[in-house]
This record gives sequence, C-alpha cells and structure tokens, in this order.
Amino acid sequence: MADVEDIKVQRDRIVSELTRMGFKPAASDSNYVFFGGIENPHALWQGLLERGVLIRDVGIPGHLRVTAGTEPETTAFLKALEALLDGQVSAPA
Repeated sequence: MADVEDIKVQRDRIVSELTRMGFKPAASDSNYVFFGGIENPHALWQGLLERGVLIRDVGIPGHLRVTAGTEPETTAFLKALEALLDGQVSAPA
C-alpha cells in the first residue's frame, strides 16, 4: 500500500495531467480527484474499464472521480485516458 506522501504526489500528478488534457479537476486534499468537463462520462468510464482501469461515475453530469494510488496505477490510468482521447472517446467538453 502506498504511503501518504506517495499518494499526495500521485494525486498532484493526476490533477496536473488532467488539466493539461483539458479536463477540469477540483482541488483536493484527499486521495480522490473529482474532475469535470467531460462530454460523455459514461463513454469515458466504459472505455477506461475496457482497458482495465476502474474509476467512479458518481452520478454528477459531466464528471468522474479517480482515486490516487501507486505510481503504476496512476500511470495505467493516464495512459488509458490518453489512448481514449487519441481515439476521441469523450474528449473534454
């Protein structure tokens, strides 16, 4: 299990990368990153799931939530997200 400092690093990495990709992450002091600006959250969620990455659809239109974990987990999420965006599956709105 990742320690608190490692999780903070990964959370900040996720926020930075989501912002770079055009999403709108909310400020967070926890291990969750809530992000919006998603045209079709269900399509993005499904695409990530098909690539072995499970995040949460919390039922708020245009938003999803990802948990900051280990470096390999963060890398897997970001790579899967980039692949989906390259294929234009629910790019940022």
